[in-house]
Amino acid sequence: EQLKHTLCNYIPSPDNILGRDQSNLQGKVIIPALRRPVKNDFHGIIFPRMNYLIQQLLIGTAIASLGLCLFWAYRCRRDIARVGQEAGPKTFYLLAAFFCLAVLARLFLSTPKHLLFNDEFYHMIAAKNLALFNQFGYFVKAPGWSLLLAGMFALFGVHNYTAIGATLFLGALTVLSVFFLVFLILKERRIALLSALVFVLMPDHVFWSTTAETNVASLFFVTCAAVFMLLYYRQPTQELLWLCLMSITFSAHIRPENYFLFLLFILGAKSMAKSRPRLTGAPWLAAALLNLPFLFYASAYNRQYFVGQAPPPFLSFLQSFPRIFDSSLYPWIFILLFITGFIYGRRRYAASH
Repeated sequence: EQLKHTLCNYIPSPDNILGRDQSNLQGKVIIPALRRPVKNDFHGIIFPRMNYLIQQLLIGTAIASLGLCLFWAYRCRRDIARVGQEAGPKTFYLLAAFFCLAVLARLFLSTPKHLLFNDEFYHMIAAKNLALFNQFGYFVKAPGWSLLLAGMFALFGVHNYTAIGATLFLGALTVLSVFFLVFLILKERRIALLSALVFVLMPDHVFWSTTAETNVASLFFVTCAAVFMLLYYRQPTQELLWLCLMSITFSAHIRPENYFLFLLFILGAKSMAKSRPRLTGAPWLAAALLNLPFLFYASAYNRQYFVGQAPPPFLSFLQSFPRIFDSSLYPWIFILLFITGFIYGRRRYAASH
């Protein structure tokens, strides 16, 4: 009954996520302090039933993809450090200043809040259940994000502000990944620094960095995956291939639409890499095995959730694609900057390679 009351009331303030029921809680544990994970009975009506095996598979694939990503990042540390050496030692002082500025901007120019109340609640309650009971509980939308939040809850306590702080930290870190992404494409230190500085104060990113939603964390891991992809294009080694595939896999466990990065990686390898990657072998097999459980779960969720309410996700995408040039979604200047930057970046990359 407490969950039904919570899910049926939109209360955006982190301090009032449970509304009237907050007075019944002890201390500052704002997320429901359940003694055991919530059963499937209530959400089984709307969402796909989540048995114990699927839960363990999702937890295992999220942990494995993150662990393998960190492992191969360590193995490729020399390739990553080489990019830092190319940028120059003084660059790191500026990036450190940009990072601090990004943190301050998100602390003082925005306020902690919950914009997508139901979605953020799902992420946090799944993370709380994972941290305390070693399973997601009744439902999970993003196993990768809930895994990261569970680690933060274990370190800093179960609280809404812990989740928002994790988002803020990853949002500030994205400044660094944006710099290296632009630097690898254009080979221009000043333009890369300017891009990072612009990103520091990007209004939408500052605004969403003080929520518990997945879009900020997703952008960080997407830009990191793009950096690793460019490193692989420059020097296609087996270690960098592992790193690319595992980083894409974990970013997809945060938001499933990030699976498009696999297609982007293959297309980029065919046009930019010195040697085309084989779509077989241990790295691709590992990526397939780690992605199958979440792909199955996400497809089951979409089939059940969208029945009678909306067309299938792919058809919905085709129907909404013409609105990509709709200025009500985002300013026209974004489209012009994208086209200009793509053409300029493509020419610079071709000239330097």
